[in-house]
Parts: sequence; structure tokens; C-alpha cells
Amino acid sequence: GAAVKKLLILAVVMTGLWLLSDPHAMTTGEQVLWERVRAAQLHLAQWRLQQGTATPAEHDPWSCGLIGVEWSGITTTLGDLEAKRTACNPAWAIQFGRWFEKLGLQAGDRIAIYSSASFPGLLLNAIAAAETNQLEPLLIVSLGASTWGANHPEAPWPVLAEELRRGGFIARKADFYTLGAGAEMGHGLTPENIVLLRKAADHAGIGVLRANDLQAMIKVKTELMAAHQPRLFINIGGAQAN
Repeated sequence: GAAVKKLLILAVVMTGLWLLSDPHAMTTGEQVLWERVRAAQLHLAQWRLQQGTATPAEHDPWSCGLIGVEWSGITTTLGDLEAKRTACNPAWAIQFGRWFEKLGLQAGDRIAIYSSASFPGLLLNAIAAAETNQLEPLLIVSLGASTWGANHPEAPWPVLAEELRRGGFIARKADFYTLGAGAEMGHGLTPENIVLLRKAADHAGIGVLRANDLQAMIKVKTELMAAHQPRLFINIGGAQAN
């Protein structure tokens, strides 16, 4: 129930805090990965400051650069600010790497990462860890985001990802986007905000998946995964078809 879920979340958070509090618990490679993610965050925070899209320090005290706004036209559902900040912890990249190792994944192995834009911090950590381990991800991101996610109308996920690539912090482009929200077709968003998300995807050169309804979108995403034949599937956030 809810109590068990809260205990699981607390256990995961405590694992992250332990990793951060004891640098000797990390290998040299893990320290390099941690520093890569943290450098990416600081770069993004500084860039957003220059662009006029920065989140106030009271909401992003660690300058993660991946915290959005409380509400906007591309916001889909309510989210928890503390959860979004916890998801930025670079210790997650190390945890992903350890999961990969435990599962016996090798360089060149295929994985799938299906994510919403609600947890951009966790998404960055997953991508960075996958690239460090030389895995081949199928990456599909839904662009609508919950509260405090990548929901700034001038800094949706495609804009953030493009800047992270430009800065050399990640190399991987998403294979596809979806609009997110209802049926991952943008249901519930205004036409103006659907246009905003489509333009962001077009500017990044990434196609937006289409389907007639939720079941059709599930079928599209399932077929793409079947064709990729991943050894591991990672879901981040609450994209409806995932």
C-alpha cells in the first residue's frame, strides 16, 4: 500500500545520500560519471539563467537546472517538488550503472528507456549511465510534464536535451517523442501548447509518434521495442502508454 511505497522511496533516497556522503564508496569510474552529471546540471542552470528561464534558487537550491515551474500550459498533472529534486541526484547515474552491471549488461547491448519529461533529472542520469556503459538505448520521451518537471514553456525537454548535447554532456538523441498528456497525444493540452511542443520536437529533428487512441499508442511503442529487442526496459515517470 501507500506506506510500503513510502518506505521504498525512503530506502532509495537513503541509498543516494549514502553514496554522496562517502566518496570512497564510489569507484574511480563512478566518480567520473558523478562529476559528468553534476557538471551537466551546473551548465544547464547557468545557461537557463542566461536565457531567462532559470528556476528560482528557493525551488532549485542545488542549481540542478532541471527543475521546472509550478504550473504552465504544458503541465499535465501535479508533481512533487522534493521528488523532482531527489531525481536530480547524480548518485542515480551510479545506481543505474550498478544495476546494469548486476544484470550482466555489456558494451553494445541494447536497452530501452521510455520516459516522461516529468523527471528530467532521472532521465539525464539514465542516459549518462547508459552512455558511460556503452549501451545502445531506444529512447522515447513524452513531452508533457507534471509540476516542477521539464514544464517551462520556453525550456521543455527537447530544448534542455539539445543544450546538453551541445555542451557535450550527452550524445544520444531521442529516437522519438510523444506529446504526452492524455493517450500521449496531448489530450487535455490546448492547441497552442501542442503546437509549442511539436515545434520544439521539429527544431530538434525528432519525430513525434501519432496514434488514434491510447491502445494504439501502446501498440506503436510495443512494436518499436520489439524491433529493438532490448535486454532491459527502463520506465521513468508516468507516460500513459508506458
